Amino acid sequence: MGLADDDALVRRLLTQVIDRDPGLCVAWAVGNGTEVLNRLLHASDDDAPQAPDVDVLLLDINMPGTNGVDAAKALHEVYPDLPVIMLTTLDRTEYVTDVMGAGAVGFLRKDDREDRLLTAIRAAHQGIAVFSMETARRLVKEPMGRTPLSDESSPLTQRETEVLRMVAQSLTNGQIGRRLGVSEATVKSQISSIIAKLSCTDRVGMVKWGFHNGVLG
Repeated sequence: MGLADDDALVRRLLTQVIDRDPGLCVAWAVGNGTEVLNRLLHASDDDAPQAPDVDVLLLDINMPGTNGVDAAKALHEVYPDLPVIMLTTLDRTEYVTDVMGAGAVGFLRKDDREDRLLTAIRAAHQGIAVFSMETARRLVKEPMGRTPLSDESSPLTQRETEVLRMVAQSLTNGQIGRRLGVSEATVKSQISSIIAKLSCTDRVGMVKWGFHNGVLG
């Protein structure tokens, strides 16, 4: 995986944490979004960029030059399936709009627990939206400046909306099932139904739809 942060100490600490996990490895760490784009988009003289050399990216939101959000947007146009997690020192739900609009799968605080960071990286690689724990708790409580769809206009049932909110909290199918008192297979079927109704392709697409239409927040 690759990471970008303008603080050299943060880069070093994140690299150490990630490299200690036997299933993960930091291939490179750079100081700003411009370096990320140069590495992934401009590394070849060919017209078409090479396939990315990493499976997941961690990008600091606020960096000099090209910030993380702008870098994520540029990368998403070329590599829409490359999971990008944004890093922030401030846990603010208003960041969600920019982050999801940039094609990222979520964001984490830099001071999140190590196990949370490692779990989030694996989840992102599987296409699961990831957020810091505090943001996940607030996502369904704080308004985000959008008028939510009414029950009549929403294509989702009340239960499907409940499942969508739990997906936005980065819960697995098993965790959702335990909260709702249903089987994991039932949750999987409900998520498939939501994806079909919203004409999206995965759980991240579900969450983006929720933010876009005021259902989340």
